[in-house]
Amino acid sequence: MLNSNFAVAMTCTQKPESDPQERGGPEVSGAQAADYSAAVANEQVRLLFEHLPSGLAINLLNASILVYAVSGTVDQTTVFAWLAAVVLIVVLRTILMIAYQRAKPQADNLKYWQIAFDCGALAIGVAWGVTGLWATGSGDFVTHMFIGFVLGGMAAGALSTLAINFRTYLLYLLPSLLPFMVSLFVSGTNLHISMGVMVTLFLAGLFVSGKRYNRALTESLSLRYENLGLIKDLKSAIQTAEDANEAKSLFLANMSHEIRTPMNGVIGMTNLLKSSALSNRQRRLIDTVHHSAKSLLTIINDILDLTRIEAGKIELDHSEFLLRECFEDSADLLAGEADRKGLDLTVFIANDVPHYAEGDSGRLRQICVNLIGNAVKFSNEGGISLNVTANESDHDNRTVIEISVSDTGIGIGSDVLSRMQDPFAQEDASISRRFGGTGLGLSITRHLVELMGGTLEITSKKGAGTHVTVTIPFVVGDANHDCDRAACSELDGVRLLVAGIHDVHQEIIRSYLTESGAIVTCVASPPEALTLLRSPERNDKPFAAAIIDHALPSNGGLELCRIIETDEDISGTGVLMLTSLGWKDEADRDGKTAFADTLTKPVRRRELNQAVMRVLNGSRSSSRGSEELIERPVSQRYSGRVLIVEDNPVNEEVARAHIESFGCTTHSVCNGREAIATIENQSFDLIFMDLQMPELDGLAATQKIREIEQSRGGGATPIVALTATAFRHERQACLDAGMNGYISKPFAEHDLEGMLRKFLQTARHAADELDAEDLTGLPSIDQSKPEFAVRLIDTYLQHTLTMLCQLKAGLEEKNADELRRTAHS
Repeated sequence: MLNSNFAVAMTCTQKPESDPQERGGPEVSGAQAADYSAAVANEQVRLLFEHLPSGLAINLLNASILVYAVSGTVDQTTVFAWLAAVVLIVVLRTILMIAYQRAKPQADNLKYWQIAFDCGALAIGVAWGVTGLWATGSGDFVTHMFIGFVLGGMAAGALSTLAINFRTYLLYLLPSLLPFMVSLFVSGTNLHISMGVMVTLFLAGLFVSGKRYNRALTESLSLRYENLGLIKDLKSAIQTAEDANEAKSLFLANMSHEIRTPMNGVIGMTNLLKSSALSNRQRRLIDTVHHSAKSLLTIINDILDLTRIEAGKIELDHSEFLLRECFEDSADLLAGEADRKGLDLTVFIANDVPHYAEGDSGRLRQICVNLIGNAVKFSNEGGISLNVTANESDHDNRTVIEISVSDTGIGIGSDVLSRMQDPFAQEDASISRRFGGTGLGLSITRHLVELMGGTLEITSKKGAGTHVTVTIPFVVGDANHDCDRAACSELDGVRLLVAGIHDVHQEIIRSYLTESGAIVTCVASPPEALTLLRSPERNDKPFAAAIIDHALPSNGGLELCRIIETDEDISGTGVLMLTSLGWKDEADRDGKTAFADTLTKPVRRRELNQAVMRVLNGSRSSSRGSEELIERPVSQRYSGRVLIVEDNPVNEEVARAHIESFGCTTHSVCNGREAIATIENQSFDLIFMDLQMPELDGLAATQKIREIEQSRGGGATPIVALTATAFRHERQACLDAGMNGYISKPFAEHDLEGMLRKFLQTARHAADELDAEDLTGLPSIDQSKPEFAVRLIDTYLQHTLTMLCQLKAGLEEKNADELRRTAHS
């Protein structure tokens, strides 16, 4: 009770709570306010009944103590009659509490329970107020003080249990203390009057404290129900957002299919065009179209994966890819823009950089394109260099690739360099107006580099360009050993001359050719080149070829080529013209050129070696009117029958052309039902299955094919999914349906070859097993009809492979008839 009095005193010193509207709380409508008020009232009734057991126990305990204390000064009959009344009230209130708990009343009848509770509070208050009359009949001041102490403690203790509803608290507080206070004033003595004043002040303090407690509790409950309302609205909004997100995902999936399908046609047809006879220049232009289409596809993929990116769940692919070509392709995408701005773009890839690596080639290309693109955007003169080197392997047995991009652009001030990697950061507002862009490129690049386990560093000075260094660890691919063996040079000891005004280009060409075994001399002007070409030493070991930059001053590059062509002493020197992407062939009136071949900047190592070899072999390409056509290298040959299930005729044509180019025979159908009908009557070694098709989709068709194969008791034909959907969960759906692989559209030629290599036997293996002794007839066929000879040999190899398998099966099964028939075939 002393603690209760102390709590009351402390409560009286607190500042009153402000109104919810004054606190800037949420504004609610009239209907909502009414709902909240009803909810608060209901909760107050529940809390009153919840705290009732402790109040009843305290009433019984204090009543027993009081009876024991005053039994000597107050008539015992009166005292025990009072105790019996208190016990009766406690019993009735206990019954009321039990009834409430069992009834679990609803909101519409809670007011009756509130009235019943108030009656109980009034009754117990009156009962305790009667004890104040005992003090009047007793002249013992100690009894007066003890009764006052008990009544004050009871009133203070009831503050936390009854002030939940302020009216209920008043119904208890006033009847319990007012009789005692009046009795003190009526007694007339100074001591009693002084004590009465103290009780009055105490009563006023309890009144104020009860009011504040009730107000604070009411506001707390109101805020609680307002928050519950907000939570309900939030859950509703979340559900709406999830529904909208699901609808968006469905829309993105459909849009993915609609966009990626024609993109597959664009990329596929450029692949087929690259496989045909093209001049060196045409091939370079087709490559640029192809890489641009793939870059557009990357942008589309980023848009389709927007929700994943916003959630910070970007995932990296992990596959083997051509590392060197990734850097060269990235530079090629921006070579045209650099050339239009008059910028000199150079690419140097050190010899120790692996040919193959394992990782995400798309993200690496995105990093390079962002860095080179920024360099081109913010440079108006000078040059841009991309240098790639390899460092020692780290502790995970990975090779650390260092990518450096330097430019001579506007640079970045030291005061803003630290925040340039933040999203949307620009050095100043004018940057965006002058150069465009959102400022996201560098931030995305940094995020991707860190995701790949690398680091990004920027050094720059305002007005003096920028240097960006990226280091990323890669696992070296297994195919590097084959590439190293294939890189054995045919240029050992060949003497070559390089004439150009750019030291960087000269050094890159010198490095590439020297690593290939050539002896390279560099000069910076046509007179120097002619002096070396005509020097007496040429009689001992002349220059086999000259690489001349068309950008020599005063059209000096082309003029130097013409002098070499017309000078009888040096006309035997092959000439390779080094040009920019936008350079146009300046031929003579009769359509002839003064050089044997052209090479476009930035220089690629492989193309440089091939171009030099063509010049040394006397080939002439890029001449107007009669360009030499360059065929692609012969691909690996495979043996097998392949079923293509594809409803889009363009995609079907792309897949069929690629697969047949590897030596396989194909059969095409346009939906799942036709595929099932075909499988029932024919057998295939491999099936490429589109997912989204009319009548019967790819997943359902695959499940039906697996059921047919299971009923036959034979092996399962490998099935590879072809889909334009960009989401990863499609892969698991394909595997669950019984498929063996997955290719996402637009697919490249190497994607199809990877599946052929995985599931089919190579025709070369079959050729190695043949003992073909009589080949005397082939030369005559090849000379008269070369295409027929190739087709005849392919058919023979494929057919013989099947026969060999049948012979092996006949031997294992000891089937003489099968052996005889197959041997005769």
